[in-house]
Amino acid sequence: MKSIHSLCLGLAVLVLAACGGGGGDLSSDSTTTTAPTAQSAQRAVVSGKSYSFEIQATGSNLSFGISKPPSAGSASVDSSGVVTYKPKDISTGKVQDSLTVSVSNGGGIVSAVLSIDIYPPQTASKDPLSTYQWHLNNTGLDAFSTVKPTAGVDLNVAAAWAQGVTGKGVIVNVVDSGLEIAHPDLMNNVVTNGSVNFGGGNNPTNNTDTTGDHGTSVAGLIAMVGNNGIGGQGVAYDAKLIGHNLLGGDHTQYQKIIYLGTAYTASADVFNASYGYTGCLIFAPNSSVNSIYANVKTLRNSKGGVVVKSAGNGFDQTATCNPNLVKGVSNNNSEFDSTNVVDNLVVVGAVNAKGVKSSYSSTGANIWVSGLGGEFGWNSTTLGYDLINNGSASLAEPAMITTDQSTCAKGYHTRKENVGGAKSHNEFEKEDSDTQNRLNVNCNYTSTFNGTSSAAPTVSGVIALMLEANTNLTWRDVKHILASTAKKVDIGIAPVVTNASNSDAAIVKSGLTVEQAWVTNAAGFHFHNWYGFGLVDAGAAVSMAKTHTLLGQQITSQVSSTMTVPVGTPVKLPIANQPVTQLETAEIALDLSGVTETGTGAPYSSCFQFELTSPYGTKSILLNAGSGYIGSISPLTLLSNAFYGEAAAGNWKFQVNNICTTGDSLVTNNVNITLTLRGR
Repeated sequence: MKSIHSLCLGLAVLVLAACGGGGGDLSSDSTTTTAPTAQSAQRAVVSGKSYSFEIQATGSNLSFGISKPPSAGSASVDSSGVVTYKPKDISTGKVQDSLTVSVSNGGGIVSAVLSIDIYPPQTASKDPLSTYQWHLNNTGLDAFSTVKPTAGVDLNVAAAWAQGVTGKGVIVNVVDSGLEIAHPDLMNNVVTNGSVNFGGGNNPTNNTDTTGDHGTSVAGLIAMVGNNGIGGQGVAYDAKLIGHNLLGGDHTQYQKIIYLGTAYTASADVFNASYGYTGCLIFAPNSSVNSIYANVKTLRNSKGGVVVKSAGNGFDQTATCNPNLVKGVSNNNSEFDSTNVVDNLVVVGAVNAKGVKSSYSSTGANIWVSGLGGEFGWNSTTLGYDLINNGSASLAEPAMITTDQSTCAKGYHTRKENVGGAKSHNEFEKEDSDTQNRLNVNCNYTSTFNGTSSAAPTVSGVIALMLEANTNLTWRDVKHILASTAKKVDIGIAPVVTNASNSDAAIVKSGLTVEQAWVTNAAGFHFHNWYGFGLVDAGAAVSMAKTHTLLGQQITSQVSSTMTVPVGTPVKLPIANQPVTQLETAEIALDLSGVTETGTGAPYSSCFQFELTSPYGTKSILLNAGSGYIGSISPLTLLSNAFYGEAAAGNWKFQVNNICTTGDSLVTNNVNITLTLRGR
């Protein structure tokens, strides 16, 4: 990890993230069973594989059945609405298929149609590492770590490539520590003289670090050259790259250039920002940062550049945090970093090769989707140490395979672990091993890259594919398609409820929910603070992009009030006769300067939870109790994506809860609250 001091962003530390709706209160106590709702969806698949699709449906006591089976494949649906689909084998062209799922309860029955495009299997890649890059096409093959990846956990990139989409004509700006523009597997995709090093010149290559360059590895995941017979492939292997080395030179000038559409950035379509804050202080909003991000919206002829931002790697952060009051709650919340709390960002969490949250991935209501970030990629045999049985299972699980600093003189492979002597992490990283000699010639690649730093570029690559498929997409259309096509993962995840096994009963009350399970909102979108709308699906996103009707102009509804906020009792924020009928983001700004803290004991900042509930009863935990946050919480801006697609009008409810039995309390007599709802 690297620490980057940035005057412009107003943060203490930035860390590279690798190692017409109706009015009224619509909630009801009625015992009448409400009819379910269900969303139709479009998917893209490749023959020869089985797929699982989650039906997005709302309602209680739901049952599912296939009312119209597919004609070009076989399908079944389980009791939770997960459809398993196996397409028939095809060798050329495209075959269109569909199936209909009935969703019922005591209140009625509705149908959801799954429209499926079937493509033939892809011709085998010429690139020797591509079969090991599990995030592209996961067949369960060894990824050099102790544990093999779980087959089927991938980005479904093959179904996007099968549509002839590989990122052509799209430029991705890698905002990072550098980018080795002469790397053999990157150079043909690097825009000549398009990059900038703020230490001087237009070569952003990182010549300072010798044990791995973060930006070079990020760039490989996005656009490593495909089918050139060496190394692997990027998600968008025909996209073009420019690099901005933010470690060198004048950071203030850097920030002005990177987002203001100057000659350095005017050509960029996607900005990948694999860095962030992982501590437990909460940073107040910064007006200059908001202005910078607002200027991104002017790029691409006002369609807007798409900014992809890592959520952070602070789930188990302890160095700068309070002791975690509740196990299972992220120490660092992605919302602590105010540069992540902006409506036009695609904030990305990380999923590992088992299809669940990566151990380190920070969580928060501001996360949009998840990409694949993996774990650590170590191998017990190489190290001579049983990682799994000694409590280090995540270290033994697959990391990401991507470009490293070229030549064996430098790179991530030079890092060793002292396990009875300095040892390489796995055989791929070990100089002169059989695996290294066969697959990692010249040590130009690494198999141990991870973090939300890895997850973000996998999403940037998918966005590049989408923009090739439809150059007219605005930043909002990109976000809409990602939300509509993301796959629900970790389906059975339980809520985190305080109890004697996960918290100290002397401090924390039992039976309080501090992290919800998956929530399906009134518009049928599923959302989780760990995953956003789910894991990106490249095939489905590209298919939808091709036929997508552009969203209308963004509009805003807002209410502001100064009030008393009793702890444990919701206060109403009425939005009446507002024009937003389909929400995109909900943002709540709190001025707590009139709030005083009383009492002694447990740190109050870890005891309090902030929640927002929509008129339709959808609840979003904006700030989880039991985390590791410390210090002042005023002023504070929090953003939630959980209400996507719902209408704005009605009584919104804001609530502060205290999970602690003893310790501090808040006197909340003069709280200024502003609720901003953006949508269409």
